Amino acid sequence: FTGLGEPLVQSTLDPNNDCRVLMQVGEVGKAISSENPLYELDDPSMDGTCRDKYGSSYDSVLVRLVTGTQQTVGTGNDPGVNECFTYCSGLSNSGDQVGLSVTFMQYNFEAELRPAGPNHPYFVKNGDTVFDCRCHYNAKQLPPTPIPYHSGSSCTIPILCGVLMETKIFYIQHLTGDGRNDRRGYGLPSKAVAEQIGPRHVEKTKCYKNKNYDSGDRASLHTFTDSYKGKINRPKAIFATPIRGFIGDSEREARQYPYDDGSETWKGGNFFALSSNLHVGSRIAVTSFGQAAREANQIPAFSFVSADSFGSVKVADDFLTGVVSPEGLVLSRNQILFDVSETSDNDSGRYRPDNQIRVKFLPPMRGLPVVVIFPTWYQAGTSILPTKSGQLGLILGAVNYKEFFVRKDTSGPVGFNFLAIGPDTPVTNVRRGTVFVCTGFNNELYARNNFVGFMVRVGYECSDSEPVQFGYDGPPKNAEHLGVLIDFNEPHFDEIPSVIVSPLFPERIEREVHPKCIVESITVSSARVKCGMYYYNREEREVTGSEELFYVPIPFSFVAIGKTVE
Repeated sequence: FTGLGEPLVQSTLDPNNDCRVLMQVGEVGKAISSENPLYELDDPSMDGTCRDKYGSSYDSVLVRLVTGTQQTVGTGNDPGVNECFTYCSGLSNSGDQVGLSVTFMQYNFEAELRPAGPNHPYFVKNGDTVFDCRCHYNAKQLPPTPIPYHSGSSCTIPILCGVLMETKIFYIQHLTGDGRNDRRGYGLPSKAVAEQIGPRHVEKTKCYKNKNYDSGDRASLHTFTDSYKGKINRPKAIFATPIRGFIGDSEREARQYPYDDGSETWKGGNFFALSSNLHVGSRIAVTSFGQAAREANQIPAFSFVSADSFGSVKVADDFLTGVVSPEGLVLSRNQILFDVSETSDNDSGRYRPDNQIRVKFLPPMRGLPVVVIFPTWYQAGTSILPTKSGQLGLILGAVNYKEFFVRKDTSGPVGFNFLAIGPDTPVTNVRRGTVFVCTGFNNELYARNNFVGFMVRVGYECSDSEPVQFGYDGPPKNAEHLGVLIDFNEPHFDEIPSVIVSPLFPERIEREVHPKCIVESITVSSARVKCGMYYYNREEREVTGSEELFYVPIPFSFVAIGKTVE
């Protein structure tokens, strides 16, 4: 389906097809939904002009305000500060602001200040206080012109008219960040630097963060409810995996890193199942947080699978689907075929959660299965929704013929769906596998490729499997991530299949990580998959005071389901 819920395969478009699945699109949350003020006087501040964690300056809207009364500069109670707050909050897409810097300048002489904006020159008098307000945005996210201003008796935005009527605005312009190594500021300010604005006056600058910028209040959430003939509203396993950009082969996208559009990119495009009750079905949901919050037309296409039952599969205990609640309850109808328990895999205490969920097959599989998982958020009759991407970041642990493990965050009501396919399940319409190639994961105890109905492209060259350091705007220049190119065995699919992918990491994880998997392209004969995890180098923080972001390719499991050419 497209990100707007429109079908991408011919069989779904056929109105005479009783087996087709349609999507009903809904919206639960807006990209900017917080009603709390962005800035308040009692908020913590830093001395100096806002900078990002790399020391880079931001793209900003600069407005200069002049008050006709003498103020005590830098006390935190200056009337002009509140007007800066109001002005920046009133700009379009103000929710995308990362913060603001306000400079107090008290003049001890008279001077003519020449504007760069649409207003007339204004003479500052001895004792006047001037406020430079810089409303900071991520690179390339400045609001469009014209910038709202007040001049004389006219005012371009009503919300500011009363507040600014007694204040002279005479200088407004866009500023382009000119940070270190040509970087432009990205993400919330993490430091501030002192700057000299001009001579012959007293000045002090403070940096305030937009306290709503990275909060759960600022998240987009869109839903897709599957509809098909004979559907019953009961717990069943559903799955979705995003497809980036061009659906077919793309030389350009093939070399790009997954989610390479900036810092902390795992916060965008998180797919999960959303359920209002333990005893009813769920729907697909997509959420993004902070700077990654997006509108409906920005949601990527996605593959979808509903695994309630497959009547054509004769070996019932070799094709297991399950729905597990946050408390470990089995909600699907086949409770007697597996058991759920909790176990600890991390005694260091350095990273929490330190537990895994164990799913034990009853009886054991007759060979090594392929397992995919998908997070489910249970609202339990409330309006509570995820507030951070880590709550949805499931990782598949060790898998063997007796059991498999799932690592999950315990800070929210998150359960999971799973699909476990044993070796006796026919390959015809269900290609699947566990892939360790091109990931650098070399633990021989776990690193066993399991290719069922496909092969990795012969002569395929892997990109670097070592960790890559990301900057504010993504990976280093000229860095490539080719992922894994999968060739389906003949006969090929009749139309593009649904490809569901799960991140896999069988070893202990000693740090907080953010896993991400995408399908880069799908055709009837192949699929390109990229799976990795982001993490911060906490040790670097102890040495330099900053945290470096890294990305490393990791193994994955996948299932491709679709009708095969007869």
